[in-house]
Order: sequence, then structure tokens, then C-alpha cells
Amino acid sequence: MRENPWKSVSLDSYEKHMSLDSVLQLQTMNRMMKEQFYRDPAEKIMIFGIAGGNGLEHIDPEKIKKVYGVDINENYLNACRERYRELRDTFEGVLADITQEEYELPKADKAVANLFIEYVGYDSFIKAVKKTGARYVSCIIQVNTDDSFVSESPYLHEFDDLALVHHQIDEKGLEEALAAERFILKEKKEEELPNGKKLVQMDFEREGVSMFREMRRQKQQLSEKETDAVLERGTSGVLAVSGDGGYPYAVPLSYVYRDGKIYFHCAKTGHKIDAIKENDKVSFCVIDQDEIVSEKYTTYFRSVIAFGRARIMEDPKEIWDAIDALAQKYAPHDSAESRQKAIEKDVAPMLMVEITIEHMTGKEAIELVRRR
Repeated sequence: MRENPWKSVSLDSYEKHMSLDSVLQLQTMNRMMKEQFYRDPAEKIMIFGIAGGNGLEHIDPEKIKKVYGVDINENYLNACRERYRELRDTFEGVLADITQEEYELPKADKAVANLFIEYVGYDSFIKAVKKTGARYVSCIIQVNTDDSFVSESPYLHEFDDLALVHHQIDEKGLEEALAAERFILKEKKEEELPNGKKLVQMDFEREGVSMFREMRRQKQQLSEKETDAVLERGTSGVLAVSGDGGYPYAVPLSYVYRDGKIYFHCAKTGHKIDAIKENDKVSFCVIDQDEIVSEKYTTYFRSVIAFGRARIMEDPKEIWDAIDALAQKYAPHDSAESRQKAIEKDVAPMLMVEITIEHMTGKEAIELVRRR
């Protein structure tokens, strides 16, 4: 079997060709990749055809915990490791030929494939995506308005043998291939190139996939309106974060529920803030009712659990508005002037944290359901 021609393409020639003023693919994809990385809530991203690591400078390890770079050329992977040493705890190179039958891939939340599917075909790409278990897929393909799939350049001879592995890829074919695996096209955008070609970015999400479980006893599930009401009238909740050493850390605190988000204040240092900086995924529980019914060995309960992302607020106006909302909740009869004085006095040593809710459910005892 003949060796895949990508194993002999020089990275230096490839990148020089891609960055020519008459080509501009390297620069254009770099700009597009920044949006690709952060469009969806993905902590683990797999980049197929990583080459020299174009775009990796956009990776923020605080937000993206792992990046797997897949390539058939080990020299490319070594170049990535050398160029992006600051990502040594985040980036992992994976040497694999996904056109072959036997290979292993790690699990990832999102698969990124830019100018890659053209050299492996739909079937091999779909098989690889399924191995990752990815919920999101983002692809950039090249659409040609001329007859050549490689632009003219002084380095053209380096790519002579790529025609042997080149597949004709188009937008409709890619959409249909992914739709067969329940990936739905969510967005498409184009970037014109100076050489009679254009790049088309297509973003997909797998239908019917949720990272959150459905409630098992759905008869006891509160409506969205009832769930909101529990959070609005609650006077305290329990915040759960991923704490030191991987142990869960749950702490009761005061909060306010406003415009579909949860806000609370805390000191600038401490266990929960350190945990949020390390992992912004949190849950928040509010118990609305907990009536002990001794003769039935049960409780008539009502509670809400929210899952979301915590953000340390920085904008002064946002911070002030959140603190003022807290003050109005816990001191509703105080005057605006009095609240302002109290906030001005106490704001300096505190942080405000906002939780953007991604999933929320409320539940009550079956006895309370029957009372309705």
C-alpha cells in the first residue's frame, strides 16, 4: 500500500503556501478558528488535521481544558508541541490515520475539521466523529470557483501527490452526511479568498443530545413558572462547586434571582472563588418547603436545582446593579439612599458572581401534587 502523501509534505512549504498573499488560507482560517473554539460550550476539543497548530494561540486553558490535535504526520505534531509549550498541560497530539480501520481517539465535546474532510472523505470523517462522541462539529471546507483544488504558488510541486487522496466535498454533501448521524446544521458563513476560492464554515449540533438528565418522576416536576417562583422567593441556596482534590464543595449563601440569572456576593479569596476560577461549572439548590410528616415517615418537600456557569463580574455598573438587587431583596423597605450608603461602604472587599443557568428543574412531593 502506498504511503499517504501527507506524510511527506514539508510543514514549512505547506505553511508558506497557505500564507501567500495570493492564497491567504492560513490567516483567514486563523481568524475563523477563534470563533469556532468558543461558539459552543465545549471543554474538550478535537482538531482533525492539526498540521502546525494554526489557531492554537486562541486557546484559553481557563475555558478549554483539553485540545487534541490529530494528524497523520508526526513531524507536524512535534512542531505543535514545540511552538505551543505554554499549552503543554492542555494540548495533546494524537497520531492517527482515520482512513484506516483500526485507530483510537479520545472523547471530546467538539470536533473541528478545517480543509481536512477533502483528504479523507465523508465516511472516514463521520466514523472518526462518532468515535469522539462529540456533540458539536465545526468544519471549514474550500469551495472552488476554478478547476484546481490547490492554488498556484512556488510550492505547488510539494502537493503533486495529494490528488491521490483528494475527495470532492461540497456544502450539500457534507450537510447530508452529517444529517444521517443526526447532526443538524446550525449556522453557515463564508469568507472570500483572493484566488477564485472561498472558505465555508459549517457548524453542527447533534440532535437530541443533552448533558443533563431528564427527571425520572416527571409527574412531580414543577413547571417553568413554578420553578422561577421558587428561586424568586427563596432566601438562601446551596452552591456546589468542584473543590480541592476533586471533592465537591457545597456552601449555603444568600442570593438574588434576576432576569433568569443567579447573583451572589463573596470575599475576594476563598475556597469557592478558587474553585470557580478552576472550573466554572456549578449547581445551585434552593429548598422551598420541607415539612416533616412523622406518621408517614416522609417529608412534603419542594425544591429547585439549577446547573450553569459562574462568572466573576468585572463591569462596575453590572456589579452595582447586582448588589442593589440583593439589597432590595433582603431590605425591601430601606430607601434607595440608605442602600447606596451601605453599598458604597461594603463594596470594596467583595466580589459579585453571576450564574448563567444552562439547565434547571424543580420537584415537589407527590402529596403536594395531589393537593392541587
